Amino acid sequence: MPTTIEIYADFICPWCYIGLGRLTRLEKERPVRLHWNPYLLRPDTPEGGVPLASILPPERLERAEAAVREATQAAGLPLNRPALVPNTRQAHEIGFLAEAKGLDDAYHRAVFTAYFAQARDIGDPKVLAEIGAEVGMPRDEVLDTLHTGRYRAEVERATSDAFERGIRSVPNFIFASGKGFSGAQPYAVFLHAVDAASQS
Repeated sequence: MPTTIEIYADFICPWCYIGLGRLTRLEKERPVRLHWNPYLLRPDTPEGGVPLASILPPERLERAEAAVREATQAAGLPLNRPALVPNTRQAHEIGFLAEAKGLDDAYHRAVFTAYFAQARDIGDPKVLAEIGAEVGMPRDEVLDTLHTGRYRAEVERATSDAFERGIRSVPNFIFASGKGFSGAQPYAVFLHAVDAASQS
């Protein structure tokens, strides 16, 4: 029986993207099921997004970006993100639609790839509709879901639940045992956690 891993992540978080690389490797070696939960890393970001250069002082941003480049290169992941940091609320709304259709893992992977490898604006509903179509969701249904706010309350509720669980940073991984860890830890940490959870 697969071991379920609860993942709290935001699509603009580079360490979530790097953590996904660890999970992809893990899925090839252990029977696991990934369950994605939304987390709004920058909930106050305006709809049009903000320049990446504005989120940290120049020196801190350069150090942070250097660390991300080094980590993605070490993980063999492409890195080509846009200069604009979007609001991810709507991307998370479509995550719930994808889950209802059994496409949540494919959708989350596709959005991370779109943002970090293809420099696409995942804050744009049309881009989200394109990504949705790429993984098997009708484009019109994605746009209608965003227009009606069908899953808006679910995103708010999940965000509150994360806060109540004490989650203050992402990525955050919680296993069936209730134990977990945060951050894109070395692969051995993921492997040990899954093996411990499967034996509990």
